[in-house]
Amino acid sequence: MDVRAICLIAFSPPKAATVLYNLTGFSGSNGLLAKLGKHRTGKGCVYIKKLAHLDQNVLQALLAKSIATQRARYS
Repeated sequence: MDVRAICLIAFSPPKAATVLYNLTGFSGSNGLLAKLGKHRTGKGCVYIKKLAHLDQNVLQALLAKSIATQRARYS
């Protein structure tokens, strides 16, 4: 499968919380999520009310590792 054909990270800004998809379920994700800050998780997604409640460096690492995992999985 061509990696360019799948969504590596998805973003949805509903009224209640911002949702980031594909940020869970890879090696090391639980450790990063524990350091992320105020959020909640669903099956494969992270719900965020305010970006100010998050550690921006941890969020950046979480996004980078998730993308790397998706690229490796579907290369």
